[in-house]
Amino acid sequence: MKTIRLILMILILSFGLFSFGFGKSKTTFKEALRDKKIEIKISSNGSYSGKCINIELKNLSRNKLNLEMISGTLFVPDDSNEQTLVTPNHLLIAINRNEVKLIKIAAFCTEANDKCPSKNSKFTLSEIQNFKLLNLFQLLDSLKNIDNQNIQQAIWCITDNQSVSNIYCADAYKSIALRKYLCSVTGQNETWYNTKSEVSIDKYNHIVRTTKEINGIIEFISSEAVELQGFVKDSLGNIVYKNPNKTLCPAGKIKLEFNVKVADWKEGKYDLVYTNNGKELISKSFSF
Repeated sequence: MKTIRLILMILILSFGLFSFGFGKSKTTFKEALRDKKIEIKISSNGSYSGKCINIELKNLSRNKLNLEMISGTLFVPDDSNEQTLVTPNHLLIAINRNEVKLIKIAAFCTEANDKCPSKNSKFTLSEIQNFKLLNLFQLLDSLKNIDNQNIQQAIWCITDNQSVSNIYCADAYKSIALRKYLCSVTGQNETWYNTKSEVSIDKYNHIVRTTKEINGIIEFISSEAVELQGFVKDSLGNIVYKNPNKTLCPAGKIKLEFNVKVADWKEGKYDLVYTNNGKELISKSFSF
């Protein structure tokens, strides 16, 4: 019995020492660079989001390193006209003595109005001071599997005051959670609609957003049966879209799905209007 207890104590002690040792062996990139334990070269693959950062990493120390890249690490371009990128992920990278590793890192633009990084543009590491972004990254981690498009849009909501209507995850719960947080830290009001856009890079390497579609759900209660027809008016009251079809709805709670293509429309504010036999029944505003 004493032998068994002794073995258990040794195992527990060994595990504790192992755990403690592993924890102590982790080194941040900042610490490793300060202590000249690593050599690092950071470049762009020519994009502004997703796995767009290439890192060539060399271990200069005498030992294996367990390197830690913290969430919120910034990649600052040598060219100040190009975008600073940020990684929302927390990464652990093991690298042996004298080993050279090539790593691709997911990073995202924090300056939508600056130029997209050119291919092979050089970067240095820095640390973020924006706690709104750091809290966003914690939320993204808890929600799991948010796609790159929505990660980028969420970052731009904070860094470039872009609309929360650009957030539309396939999972409605995730959209609601993201929009709620973004509204709380930016002061924006939640929108009843989604904005679907195409993001491209022009010949000058600037990001161009083209809004393609507006969609959403309209809900209201009517005390009588209605025959609805939908219109969209611009800020001057001109009709820019008219649904040729009419919808018969019984009295009670009415739920309508709205979807309109807006690729050729001017940016600005619009009003969606539903009429019943020619009289305005409900109106909702949207903008892009």
